[in-house]
Amino acid sequence: MSELMRMRFGPFRFPVNPAELSVVREGRTAESAVPGGGFEYLGEKRSKVRGNGYFTGKGAMGDYLRLEALFGRTETLFLPGTMPMEAVLNGLSLIGVQDRETVRYAFEFTEAARHDRSLSGMTVRARDGESLWDVAERFGVPLDALLRENRRLPCITELSEGEEVTLP
Repeated sequence: MSELMRMRFGPFRFPVNPAELSVVREGRTAESAVPGGGFEYLGEKRSKVRGNGYFTGKGAMGDYLRLEALFGRTETLFLPGTMPMEAVLNGLSLIGVQDRETVRYAFEFTEAARHDRSLSGMTVRARDGESLWDVAERFGVPLDALLRENRRLPCITELSEGEEVTLP
């Protein structure tokens, strides 16, 4: 029986895979503007990877500190049994130090923004009170590209309901 690959985040290789690991994938939906149209699928939200585990041995605290040094950075995340993804380490907790050689931790990674090229050039309508940042998040497009594409908008922090936004 072959052993699962060890989890890795950029230069940090987990000495032992976390005790618990979950990968959460969700879709975005919105109520259709067409009467009786139901809901329409707007694409995937960014995946979340959560888990917890233990670092053990003489270098346990050093392992935790090496992972902590990557907090907020975007790196390639390699998980057992899945395709690698670009992700940011956006949550890290030191849960407890049971002794000098056992450190318990929990983490959360969020998939880095993906740009869905199939949406490029598409015009979408803003929801009431939505900002350009909200539109970027809703459709998974980079904010800087969305700003360049929509220079004509009078106010990017509060769009009017139905205001047209062009996706890059």
